[in-house]
Amino acid sequence: MIMSTPANLGKIEDMSMGEIALAVLKAKPLKMGQIVNISKGGLAFRYIDSEIEAGKSSELDILFAQTGFHLKKVSFKTVADYKAVSEFPFSSLVMRQQNVQFRAMRPYQASKLDYFIKNYTSK
Repeated sequence: MIMSTPANLGKIEDMSMGEIALAVLKAKPLKMGQIVNISKGGLAFRYIDSEIEAGKSSELDILFAQTGFHLKKVSFKTVADYKAVSEFPFSSLVMRQQNVQFRAMRPYQASKLDYFIKNYTSK
């Protein structure tokens, strides 16, 4: 489960646009956003609210384009989805944050997630 204390979350380090880690939900339409924290139990990501109701999804991919990292078909359940505070108060874009809890993973998925957390996050 996503923990709310900083000690338990891997914060994605400050990254340039070419280094952003993404979560991609396999819904129609596709929902994609920047990962803002991640742990072995789940992740939180921010996305632009398109006001188009996305279909329900139970799988996501984690992408880190700079290194070619791609963790596919991670099963999850949503634990929260809410309007996020904008870093740019004069922007007309509405940002939302979705927090998800990972369900049971295959051993190779758990290993790949561990690798991602150890190599691309900071505490």
